[in-house]
Amino acid sequence: MISAFYLFAGVASLFSLLGIVASPQGIPQEMRSKALGWTLWGMIPLLNIIGAFSLFRMKKAAHSIFCAILGLGLANALLRALFDPDPLLTGSNELIGTALGYVILVLVCIYTYNLKKHGALT
Repeated sequence: MISAFYLFAGVASLFSLLGIVASPQGIPQEMRSKALGWTLWGMIPLLNIIGAFSLFRMKKAAHSIFCAILGLGLANALLRALFDPDPLLTGSNELIGTALGYVILVLVCIYTYNLKKHGALT
């Protein structure tokens, strides 16, 4: 279930990013650059997909990948807080959703650590 969620999230994020970047008109350049920055130029969605496959195949790398996603996400949030004129997104609902996403990601990191510690990941 965790793998399916992160696979879906990664694919959806990549398609959204592709739609924003490839749109010939209608999307301002500022929004394009923010979209790229918010996903660290597509690295976070790609890691979501790789992490999903690693966890599905029960590979040891899954723990490292999910920890990398967490680290990059937090670095991304820090960069937004420092350089974005509206770092708190557009409303409290989005802030709550983002915080909940980080809590889930921390729990996934703990889960994959426990799997790795008990030898379930190969």
